[in-house]
Amino acid sequence: MTRQDGAGGSTAAQMTIVMYHYVRDLARSAFPRIKGLTVDGFRHQLDYIARYYEVIRMEDLLAAVTDGAALPPNALLLTFDDGFSDHYQTVSPLLAERGWQGSFFPCTQPLMEQKVLDVHKIHFVLATVDDAGRLVRELDQLLAREIPGGTARPTVDEVHRYDQAAVTTFKRLLQRELPRPVRERLVDHFFRRYVTQDEAAFARELYASVDQLREMRAAGMYLGCHGHTHVWFDHLTPDELEDELHRSLTFLAAAELGAAPWVMCYPYGGYAPNLAPAMRRHGCAAGLLAEPGIADIASDAALALPRLDTNDLPQQPVTVPAVWTRRVLEGA
Repeated sequence: MTRQDGAGGSTAAQMTIVMYHYVRDLARSAFPRIKGLTVDGFRHQLDYIARYYEVIRMEDLLAAVTDGAALPPNALLLTFDDGFSDHYQTVSPLLAERGWQGSFFPCTQPLMEQKVLDVHKIHFVLATVDDAGRLVRELDQLLAREIPGGTARPTVDEVHRYDQAAVTTFKRLLQRELPRPVRERLVDHFFRRYVTQDEAAFARELYASVDQLREMRAAGMYLGCHGHTHVWFDHLTPDELEDELHRSLTFLAAAELGAAPWVMCYPYGGYAPNLAPAMRRHGCAAGLLAEPGIADIASDAALALPRLDTNDLPQQPVTVPAVWTRRVLEGA
């Protein structure tokens, strides 16, 4: 076993996979309250990673899971979800400066239809309205008209480690718990009321374009699959799962963005073991979760590798790095 003091350590089968979403100059953006990482915070994390880890490529992960290749000590993989323009404008150039590869996972609906994904509509509503309790109350009023017979809405008991209870309730009801047609109507209502009525223009600004993604791939970045509409895969019917995979993989291949074997980044980390046959049938070699942990090729299923969140790494210079990994693994 190889171990570097202070960085959490690793064996030849272990790797730290870090998950990022928004990376932007928050203070000068139109939505400074969006839950993202500042550019300075990202630079600090890259410095921290350079000091304590060896950044690997997605090809190294695939060689480990498919051929049993050994990973270097303190291996770390950088992953970026959702295909934001942040990733083209800010992230990719900063990685290129260091000669590092990032793995990027765009959803295909925004690329095909210039639509803002419901998950991001909800994010920007929450970034605009600073009282999530108010949003939940408004949602309940709307549901009184949407749900026939006054049936009580689903109860959300889930606890999220980075969100307050009202935020989690608002998110889960509109992401997963309500019937899909009801969710979509309500998400559109909130987005149009609080954010913008010009969805296409917002989508063009929010997401990287096909040409930009191609440019990133030509520069050595990896592009994987994140589904078509960013839904919870573990809550889909078999037909719905097939549709998500077919739409996303077909578009990525036609746009010359995909690669084989390919890697799945599950939206919301929504994975269950019964998804494995469909994923394998479509040629998926590895899958990434949102569950915090250090991935271990020797013990974790290749289709269910845990990742750390960017919030689990320091965003300012630190001198005692071990506390960050320990805080995550011990559930503090």
